[in-house]
Amino acid sequence: NTAKAHAHYGWGNEYFGFVVEGIQLQTDGFKEIDFGGDSGFLKREAMMKMRLNSDPNAEVFHQLNLKLGWSTEVSNETYLGLTAADFDATPYRRYATSQLAEMAWERLQGKVDYSLSIGDNWELKITGYHHRFSRAWEKLNGFNNNQVTFEDVLTDPTSSRNRTFYEILTGSSPSLDNSEQLILGLNDRSYVSQGIQASAQWRTSGKGWKNQLQMGARLHADYAKRNHSERLVAVNDPQNAAGLLTIEGDRQPTLQNKGE
Repeated sequence: NTAKAHAHYGWGNEYFGFVVEGIQLQTDGFKEIDFGGDSGFLKREAMMKMRLNSDPNAEVFHQLNLKLGWSTEVSNETYLGLTAADFDATPYRRYATSQLAEMAWERLQGKVDYSLSIGDNWELKITGYHHRFSRAWEKLNGFNNNQVTFEDVLTDPTSSRNRTFYEILTGSSPSLDNSEQLILGLNDRSYVSQGIQASAQWRTSGKGWKNQLQMGARLHADYAKRNHSERLVAVNDPQNAAGLLTIEGDRQPTLQNKGE
């Protein structure tokens, strides 16, 4: 079940022009999650551009360009795989415990350009820009047991130690104690990049020769912020009407830092 909508409109003359555009893409996904759940995504994006300029035939020419953009996505995706036997039997299957996995991001951008031309010899251009991106991906990090990993369980699901954890992972058996709970990790990050730059060109020519001199400068700044945290998730009895998974509480954040 996939749907796509795309629309755009523009208009302009020799002094002014603009275009706006929007798109949405969504799907229910092709993987089947045990006990139900959405494995698809929803993506949206919008953009606007505008141009304003003086008389193109004048000796001194001014032009101003503006671009704004916004985009976002929510994807119900997971890193969790399948055992070899389960993949051979049902390759599009996803275990029930992966139903809480979600990646969500949002991006904003803005850019403005100003240019000045004097005849064919002089040109000045100034650009300001700002980009902002934030992403939060919540996914299973493992069991709350240092002795067992997902790799162990998926590689050898029938051993005496791993069988119980495999049944918990598939949602067929409940978590009986804290060590059998799952760790749900949130990687929350945001990034900003911004600055202003200017460039100037001087061109001259004569009979059989041309020269061009270009100078520029940029002031730029960017930084990243990270806030990684974890929660414990208990798997309930599959017959429990309250739901298969229950959030039990927060664990100590694994990483919090700011970089600039």
